[in-house]
Amino acid sequence: ERHETQILWSAVRGKFTYAVPGVFARGQMPERISVSMELCSECLGYNHDYKSDITFSLNGHELCTYTSPGDFGNRYGTFTPSWWYPETTKYGSLVNIEVDASGIWLNGQFYSGRHTLESLVFEKTGRILFQIEVKKDAKHAGGFNLFGEKFGDYPQGIVFRAFYPETDNRGTEEY
Repeated sequence: ERHETQILWSAVRGKFTYAVPGVFARGQMPERISVSMELCSECLGYNHDYKSDITFSLNGHELCTYTSPGDFGNRYGTFTPSWWYPETTKYGSLVNIEVDASGIWLNGQFYSGRHTLESLVFEKTGRILFQIEVKKDAKHAGGFNLFGEKFGDYPQGIVFRAFYPETDNRGTEEY
């Protein structure tokens, strides 16, 4: 049933790990990878001013922390079904994380040079695990909501892309 899930949430502190198909772990290293998803904070009902520090990791390497401004529910998301509970979360914000040779980017802004694609060492792991977490020591420990393609405002689940050099005939791969 996990392939049919359209909304997933974790109250206060929790984590979710997503296994990316192993095609990224073999062959030539991509020049850049990106992970995109719709999410927001989680609280009882909804509260647009309920912050949550959501941390993202790849193969156990912490990438960045996004502070979600709130848990959004004042209107139905473009794709949120009408049968969904009116008094709860209905949409989120689109968040994009990229990693390249210079470091980590969060929503188009440089975040850190702590990790690069080379430091993540995909080929040695055999698989790629992407983790979303609200840590126990988070300043804003508000949980998270993660939306699928049939919920929220964006018609997508977690989208993982690898961008290869122009000399590689693979171009871009998406999962």
